[in-house]
Formats: sequence, C-alpha cells, structure tokens
Amino acid sequence: MLESLWLGQRQGPNAAFYQSLIQLAGAFVHLQKGRLGPAAALFRLADANLAGYAGLHDRLDIASVRSLIGEWLMKVKGAEKTAGPILAAEAPELHLTP
Repeated sequence: MLESLWLGQRQGPNAAFYQSLIQLAGAFVHLQKGRLGPAAALFRLADANLAGYAGLHDRLDIASVRSLIGEWLMKVKGAEKTAGPILAAEAPELHLTP
C-alpha cells in the first residue's frame, strides 16, 4: 500500500515522506531476518528522508518518528557490539494524530 502511494508521488512533495515510511518498514524486515547492517542503513535513509518535514505531516508526528528511528539505531549498534539479538517483534506501531 505504501509503495502505491509513493509511486504516485515520486515527483511530488510527499515523495521522500512515503519513501521514508517504506524504508522504515524495510528496516524492520531486515531485523526480522537478523541483518543488522542493512537495517541500520535503512533506518538512516528513512531519517534522512524525514529531515525535510517538520511537525505533523499527513497526521504523522515527524519528531516522534525520527526519535524512534534514533532509538532503534542505538539498539542496532548495541546489538552489533554485543552480538545480542534484537527482536523485531518489539517493533513499534506508528499512529496518526486524529
């Protein structure tokens, strides 16, 4: 579903926004498969794509999502150092502001 939104907006003002959400979802897919490096890379890309947005964008609190990305990057870095597992089941849910 996100990909169809992004495809329709690739040249529009929401292109990076939707791409960041796809990257964020992809990061958690990589975590499920134990691929920490690719997950971290997608977290960084998602954060970079969200950097151009502020406040609420399409009812999503950008600062909260960027903070969440930072937290997960720290978890990935910690797991890389200790070879400890990261449970993708701990993955957060994003909620839109009413």
